Amino acid sequence: TDVVNLEAGEFDPTIDAGLKACFDVPDEGLIGVNGLFEGNLPPVIQFNFDGQTQYDSTTDAFTVSATPIISVTGNPPTPTPFPATARLLIDIQVDENGDLVTGDAFDFKVFNDLDGDQIVDAGEEVFLQGEVVAFGSDGSGVGTDSYDVIVDVNGGTLASDFDNLIGVAWDSEQSTFNDRFDEDFGGNAKGNIGNIGIDCIC
Repeated sequence: TDVVNLEAGEFDPTIDAGLKACFDVPDEGLIGVNGLFEGNLPPVIQFNFDGQTQYDSTTDAFTVSATPIISVTGNPPTPTPFPATARLLIDIQVDENGDLVTGDAFDFKVFNDLDGDQIVDAGEEVFLQGEVVAFGSDGSGVGTDSYDVIVDVNGGTLASDFDNLIGVAWDSEQSTFNDRFDEDFGGNAKGNIGNIGIDCIC
């Protein structure tokens, strides 16, 4: 299955399983995006500061809201701070087994949220957007947990600097995640976005 050619909103649940099988990852494990980042070389987006990770076990809503700090793109690589109003949002659904169950063409976005409503409005620049096609998690239950996703990029002013498939990996400090998706949890969010060197399912 070619991830890149999915129509907008045409989520295929076999993609999540396929990507994990490709890297020999158990359903409840991380995909391993940190290890796939191409030598930690640009392009890369870093996010930190007030990031929050939240999961609602009743609705299966898994959300991340964070402040992108800097992008490093171009040749030669050039660091560029994001405006203070920039926002990173991830809004997906994950079932009680920890599996990604829905995808939407715009469930990942980095944009200039001028009015702070966490919605892309007319006139607000979208830096990067796409559909989450794989999800991974690793809960220790002792304070800092980790998550990663793979995103099929479909737009944004920085899209041409990145590959079709990118990875997002983040740590969640002060986390209440106990490696279970039958209960609510939350925590912080800080991490990186970058190329991972793959284009399709193995």
